[in-house]
Amino acid sequence: MAEIAKPKRLLFFRPAQANVCPTPAISYQIGVPVSSGSTLRDHVAAFDLVGNSGNMIHRMAMVQMLRFDRQNSSQVNLFRLMKKLGSIDRVAQIINDKFDGIVITMSNFLRRKASEPGMAELLTKLDCSIYCVGAGLQDELPLGDISVLEPDLADLMRVLNQKAVLFGVRGHKTLEWLHSVGIDRATAIGCPSMFVYPRNIMSLRPPKQIENIISAGHMVLSKKPDSRSHKLMRALNGVRTAYVFQGEHKNFLEILDTPNVYNEATQTLNADVINEYISNKCAIEPPFSEYYSFNEVSAWRQACLRFDAYAGDRIHGGVAAMQAGVPALILYDDARVAELASYHSLPSCTLDEFSMLGCRAALRKYLNDETLAKMKEDYALIAQRFYRTLHDAGLQLQNDERSLFEVADSSRVI
Repeated sequence: MAEIAKPKRLLFFRPAQANVCPTPAISYQIGVPVSSGSTLRDHVAAFDLVGNSGNMIHRMAMVQMLRFDRQNSSQVNLFRLMKKLGSIDRVAQIINDKFDGIVITMSNFLRRKASEPGMAELLTKLDCSIYCVGAGLQDELPLGDISVLEPDLADLMRVLNQKAVLFGVRGHKTLEWLHSVGIDRATAIGCPSMFVYPRNIMSLRPPKQIENIISAGHMVLSKKPDSRSHKLMRALNGVRTAYVFQGEHKNFLEILDTPNVYNEATQTLNADVINEYISNKCAIEPPFSEYYSFNEVSAWRQACLRFDAYAGDRIHGGVAAMQAGVPALILYDDARVAELASYHSLPSCTLDEFSMLGCRAALRKYLNDETLAKMKEDYALIAQRFYRTLHDAGLQLQNDERSLFEVADSSRVI
């Protein structure tokens, strides 16, 4: 009888929830939750650890889909830990003593001026297994020229290439660039957020109606009619739409301290206040009847169930909807979203086309039986590859989802 592998003690690099991170070294502690404060500033403080709230979706995926020793595992902000202890050697010793592996969930961090200080040096000192997933390009980078990255980020790529048991990247564009600069052990496996609830992805159907849409974008407060926010708002005009904030709070400086703008219980923003602010700053009437800003992922997915479909140019807003079984049209205006949408065969179009067609026509064109059937056919193969890659790296799944896709044509290459 085969021996069952002992669950691993895993350290997850960067927290996946909007908690306040404690500093005392006490066993069995977790961070305290956000307050019930009603201002945007109260709310923004909650995202000190996660940044753009879309990060919660992809970071939480590995935490939820893997089987491991949860009692002896942890989410850690390694940058803060290194700063507090003042010694990379000491941090490495703690990790080596207490964990069997470190899971580094990345996003679009391969870009100019991005920095990961101390990480390369720390990883060189680790004896435990290193797993990296989700790494991707922000924008196009010149092939063969790693000098466009900050030195510490370039060093991190080299260390991952040398030491990582698993070095998974978002898609083929990222893989092509990494290979061009000599990082040859990376492999394209997509974003882990697409594989944590595969049964819900495979259940996607075209929307029965297009009357109630959830959206997210880049709400830059500009009066320019060719801005991303204007294009999105024009296309959604005439459709009842809720908008999800994903990091735009910093653009609302003048009302950060206005009371009763945020309702923590419902994780919604005061639509009258936000619409008036957008209207004054953008010289356009926003089409949004509701605004959400989520502190954690389960509320996000639950909210998506109220809507017929998602349409927006924040990919993890669309992933949150699909995780709940709600169809999504992904809009793209940059390389990072286009790469992920392409790799996963997601229904997608440019933001310009969406603006030209309008929401209803675009959803009819891209969220139909044919396009969703093609997506799910490709998804079965991509999911097989993802789960097999994790298995080969020694990671266990909480649910063995591979059986879902045994009938897929394994001769096809994605």
